[in-house]
Amino acid sequence: MEGKEILLQILNNGALASDSALLEGLRELTLKIDKELALVNEGKEHYVKVLSDAIKDGEVFDKVTNLLVDADKNVFKARLEFINGLSEISGENQFILTAEQETELNKFILLLKEASEKFKLRLELMEKTDVSGSEIERIKKLLDADELFMPDDYYAVMNIVRSYNPALADTNWDKVVTFLNSYNGEKLKKFYEEKQKDDGPVRAKFTNPEEDIFSHKDVLKRPAKPVSEIEKIENRQKVKEIMASIGFDFDKLPQYYQNKLLIADVNELKEMAIYLNDNGYIKKIGVNNDRGICEVLTGANVRDFVSIIDALKNGYKLQDREINNMLVRGTVIFTRRGFKNFRGNANLLTQYGVGLNFMIYRAITFLFGNAKNQANLLEYLGNIGINCKKFLEKCGSVLTDGGAKIKENINTLVNYGFSLSESDENSLNSYTVLKSNDLATALDQFIELGLNEYIHNSPTAAVKSIKELIVKRIYYAFKNNLPVWKTYNTEQSQLNGEIVRPDGYSEEEVNATILEQFYSQNTKYNSWIAEEKTPSEEEILILIADYPNLEMLEEGHRLAIYTDSRFAQIKRKTEFMFGNKVISRLKTYRAFNALIKHEVDPNEALKYAITYNSILSDGDLEMINKSLYGGNEEVKSL
Repeated sequence: MEGKEILLQILNNGALASDSALLEGLRELTLKIDKELALVNEGKEHYVKVLSDAIKDGEVFDKVTNLLVDADKNVFKARLEFINGLSEISGENQFILTAEQETELNKFILLLKEASEKFKLRLELMEKTDVSGSEIERIKKLLDADELFMPDDYYAVMNIVRSYNPALADTNWDKVVTFLNSYNGEKLKKFYEEKQKDDGPVRAKFTNPEEDIFSHKDVLKRPAKPVSEIEKIENRQKVKEIMASIGFDFDKLPQYYQNKLLIADVNELKEMAIYLNDNGYIKKIGVNNDRGICEVLTGANVRDFVSIIDALKNGYKLQDREINNMLVRGTVIFTRRGFKNFRGNANLLTQYGVGLNFMIYRAITFLFGNAKNQANLLEYLGNIGINCKKFLEKCGSVLTDGGAKIKENINTLVNYGFSLSESDENSLNSYTVLKSNDLATALDQFIELGLNEYIHNSPTAAVKSIKELIVKRIYYAFKNNLPVWKTYNTEQSQLNGEIVRPDGYSEEEVNATILEQFYSQNTKYNSWIAEEKTPSEEEILILIADYPNLEMLEEGHRLAIYTDSRFAQIKRKTEFMFGNKVISRLKTYRAFNALIKHEVDPNEALKYAITYNSILSDGDLEMINKSLYGGNEEVKSL
């Protein structure tokens, strides 16, 4: 809807008015729901009574079930009424719910909780807002009378629109204020034209007909807060018009770039937009490249832009073909900040003997990455034995995230027994694995799938083997509509954050309360583990010292291979063996360390850590339990 339609709809919605009667009604409804929730907290045996009370009240039942927006809402209500009817017929006799009826009842209880949260939020908003029924009527009269909106009226409309639907507050207000600016603009224009024709006092249509027109001779300048808000509104409208003049819809731009445009100098912005458009740069950068356009508009003025083009042509001897390529794929280079990084990175290429033109086509992202960070990272890579020239030529694009992720993944590879300095030239093509978001999890799964020997078969091709396996795993997961690095439908899945549904039950029929509690704990555990870095051997030794029984795990489940061969040492470093089942040793310590940091019981933490994201059968689980606790029901203290 357009701004005018949105505003009229909100003004005509009687439910908006935050008068005392509405506030009191909402407070009463919230208290009723909280009373029912108090019974819910006492136990599931009260669920049927909660439903019965809600249906008898009528208002609670309707308001809660109306939170559902799907087409089956009426069917759902009918089923709940049927359950209530059966309970009434049963009387004093115990009423036994079927699995399907229990699911429906649990769904209602969850809706009851959702209703409580939503109504409390609405109540809070209504109590805090200055909107009143009389204020709404006043704004409606202004529109009906086709009168000019003054600064205080803008604030009133903004308050009304933002109070109506908080979730759509920004979107609705943006459209409404666009309408108001257009609506008011015509009246202001007419007002000033009339004023110029007549030296005497000229009256326009104001809210108060007796108001002195000269007190509003400059309606755009007001004391304190009103001035700031009006200026913001007008500035936003100007920016929208500038963007529209070069073919871009301001409202559809990412919020980050909207904010950058709004704080830019509007005159420089307009001058830059005209220059880019008149000289064909808008088409060169790309009409769909809204991020690039916004970067250039806010990051440089016309003089900056012309100077950068001149420097690229005359200083770096680049041809139009290369410059056009950079305009499309490296637009940020044509800003003050971007060109500073470009200069630093071009110097790095010279230092390492790599051609600038080569990088423009092969890894242009390197050219606008933070030059200081990339220089430090290249120095670090050189110190650990990597050929930086070849690295830049093969996979320079992995350097653009500032280096933190790359250094973390390099440490992960070292902890898992890999040496990057041993990699051959072909492996350099595979160094994009250094940008993986969760490389340790990938390595853990390869270890537990028995692929350690395959990966480490050739030290010089180890990184290449990892990359190939990751690609295959991603392809397999995509083809079969599966998650990439999580295990599903495994016997131990309740231990690693997945739910095994009982036979014969659909997902919807699983007890909703149990699901809620279960997901909460496992999501919490898994989030802690995901944030933990792979521990070094020194850190593992500290863990063992703090929890001495971990030494039994080390002695009983690490391979007893008494040889100095490289692969034997890697297996001892990375694997635990429970019978024939391989468990990643580093995964276990990483997960265990994460959990005990959050004060999880050490026994629970160890069992969770060993089974975390592993594919285990019932037999595997039984073997792990016996190994950890010697078959005793009483858990030994770690």
